[in-house]
Amino acid sequence: MKTRSKTMTVVALSLLVFPGSGHFVLGRAGRGLIWIAVFLLVLIALLVLFALNLGNLTSSMMSPTGDVPVDVRQITIMACLGLSSFLVWGLAGLDAYWLAR
Repeated sequence: MKTRSKTMTVVALSLLVFPGSGHFVLGRAGRGLIWIAVFLLVLIALLVLFALNLGNLTSSMMSPTGDVPVDVRQITIMACLGLSSFLVWGLAGLDAYWLAR
């Protein structure tokens, strides 16, 4: 059984620093790398989608009419990716807590 302070340190690392970082303290580097890879995959997908839409948004804002076309599908996808990143972060913290106790 691990001490309470080590458990809280592991959970704090996973929730406050980066998802999966607490797993390295526990000696579960493989599991930590999986959480890091999943989080980075979601984050990179969100950033790429945002960057692709940013060009369209700025060009339409600079048009003489100033129309800003709203693509609800793209906004929904970006919102789902953002929520998924928070979900992965929370699940990584929960997994670190489960392994540490």
